[in-house]
Parts: sequence; structure tokens; C-alpha cells
Amino acid sequence: MKRTRSSLHRDLPRSASLSALVLLAAGTLDLAQTLLLPGVLTGTPSGGAAFGWDWAAVLLLHLLLCAGVWLLFRTTPRYRPHDRASLQWITTLGLFLPGAGLLCGAFIVIALWAWRYDDEFFREYENYVYYVPGSLDTFDVNVEQQAALIPFREILLSGGYGTKKDAMFSLLQYEGGNKVALFQEALRDEDPEVVHYAATTLTYLNELFVREIKKETRELQADENSLHQWKALLQTYVRYLDSRLLTEELAAEVRTTLHRFVQRGASLFPSEPFFTEKLCYLARAEGDFALAERLARTLETTAEYRYVSYLASCERLYQERRFEELRRLSAVWWNSGVTIPESYQSAVRLWKEMNDQGVPQTSDFELRYR
Repeated sequence: MKRTRSSLHRDLPRSASLSALVLLAAGTLDLAQTLLLPGVLTGTPSGGAAFGWDWAAVLLLHLLLCAGVWLLFRTTPRYRPHDRASLQWITTLGLFLPGAGLLCGAFIVIALWAWRYDDEFFREYENYVYYVPGSLDTFDVNVEQQAALIPFREILLSGGYGTKKDAMFSLLQYEGGNKVALFQEALRDEDPEVVHYAATTLTYLNELFVREIKKETRELQADENSLHQWKALLQTYVRYLDSRLLTEELAAEVRTTLHRFVQRGASLFPSEPFFTEKLCYLARAEGDFALAERLARTLETTAEYRYVSYLASCERLYQERRFEELRRLSAVWWNSGVTIPESYQSAVRLWKEMNDQGVPQTSDFELRYR
């Protein structure tokens, strides 16, 4: 969810270039017919009824041009609401400044189209929240079963954000492992706007994973012999399972699908330890720590996956509440020089401080999350 240069794009839709060209043409025509009116350039207008009809013709064409521009803006899709407000001001400017207003409006749209940028992800997120019918009704979560959630109100009120929408989007960009838990906690907020943003955001995050999995599955089907495609798809499944977006039933279904993919990949690449590591991951996720430790031992000779043996043993000790052994083993791991993945560093640091009662041996009671 991080912002990157590739995620930046021109904020106005593609039709803005057409609007700019039409405005430029209409403005040029309006200016030309105004200047060519007899007497405008010389300052000595001809008299009589002919001059009156000339002015009437100019005014009529001016009004027709303004009406055409207004219809163009009304019928052009994909303008955001605040863009439409700006375009209404441009139409008003053109209406009350014959010969110059439409031309000024054209330069304004060209400037916006050429230089104004926005974040694509924010726009898509905002459109999803505002324009998906029944987005709140389609999201089903059992709030009562959520446990150990972080108080969302402190996050929402501590940042000095301008609006709740800004706060929610800032939270959406947060890369911590407890981001989903924060949005789930927001479902308990008494403010309906906060609840709506939280619910639609959780659904949106789900759909992002589903879209990515479908895309990578199609790419894998096009080239099943690509180890890179296999790794990308399986890592996405793992991130989806670790995201805490899934209910227990859905997580079980996703694990089953992942298990089938891992077995297929292992049959194509029998000497690749990546698939063994994923089998170990599934065993740990399902609570089969005996199988996880057996698989982890086969990875001890591979430097990239040596940490899996420590991780499987530590998680088994944690589940069995053998905190003293867990403390010793995690301390050995911490000092061994074996890689500790970033997502597990805070957990290992916490395990090192546990005693027989499971209470961290530290005077720093700041919460730390995986």
C-alpha cells in the first residue's frame, strides 16, 4: 500500500484533454468573432440597425458556445465532484466575459491537466467508499468475537488530521501488522461515518488481495514453468492469510487452496526449498508443530531458511506455554546471527523477555505487535 512514483498519475480524466481542446477552440472563436465585430477594434462603431444585429449575432453565438461547453462538461464522465465545481466556475467565467472567459478557462484546464497530480490509490479508495452501493451491508463481521484490539479512537484523534477521511486514509497507508485490527476496532466507533469507512476499507482490502491472486493465477497458467510466478502467487496467498482479513472458515479454505498449489509447485521443482518452507508455514498455521519441525529440519542447510527451524520450535513452545524454554531458545536465536524476518523481530524480542508466568521481564510496558 505504499505510495510509489508509478502510482502517481494525472488527476483529471483522459477526457480533460478533449475538454481543453474544445474550450480552446470555443474561446478562440468567441474572441475572434468579438474582435471582428465592426467598430470593436477601431473604436468607431457603425450606427443603425445593422450594428444592433451584429451585436445580437455575436451575443447569440457566444451563448451557444457557452451552452456547448456546459453540455460538454455535463456529459463528460469520470470527473470528480470537486472538479465539476471548478468546471462550473469556468463556464460562469466564460459566460460573463465574452471573448476572453472561455479562452481563460481553456488555459486553466490545460494547466490542471498538465501539472496537477494525485494518488491513484487514494482516488480508487475514495470512489469505492462513496460509490459502491450497499458496501456497508455486504460486509459481514462478527465484532463480538474480535479480541485484543487496539483502541481506534486514540489513533483517530491523536494525529491532528483535517477530516476523518484523511485519518482513515493515513491509517490505510500504515504498514504495521495490526492495520486490519485497527480498522476492525473502528467498527465499534459510535460515529457512523467512521464505521462506514472502516467496513468498506476492510472489504476493499479483501478485494485487493482477490484481484492480485486472480492476476497472478492467470500469469502462472500462462507459464507454469516459471519459478518466479510460483513464488509470487504463493507469497500473495501467505500475505492474505497473515493479513487477518479472513474469518476462520475462509482462512481454512484459503489454506487448502494454498496447500494444493504448494504440492503442484513442489512436483515441478522438487529441489526448491521454497515449497518446503511453505509446507512448514501451513503446518504451523494449522497447529501441527511436529510436522512443522520435521520440515524445518530439512531446511537447516539452506542459509535463507535456517530461521524456520527456530521459528517452528518457538511457536510450539509458545502454544504449549513453556515460557522459560521459549525465553532461552529465542535468546539463542537472537544472538545466533541467523536471520530474523522483520515481521517476527518484535515477537522474538518479546519472547526473550518472558518468564514462567508469561509476563515480559521489562519496565517498558509499551505494547509491541507482530
